[in-house]
Amino acid sequence: MSRMHAAIRNEGGKAWLVDLNSSNGTYIQVDKERLLQPGDFIRLGDQLLRFEEV
Repeated sequence: MSRMHAAIRNEGGKAWLVDLNSSNGTYIQVDKERLLQPGDFIRLGDQLLRFEEV
């Protein structure tokens, strides 16, 4: 995983996953950025994360 692999950006109360042009990409079937929904899974390297709103 790249040091600056991806970011989660809050815009208008919505969370966006943004790939930071990493060499390996961010696995969530997205090109550049995607609105996250509760329950979405994000794989970064060998880590699998589940997005939930609080």
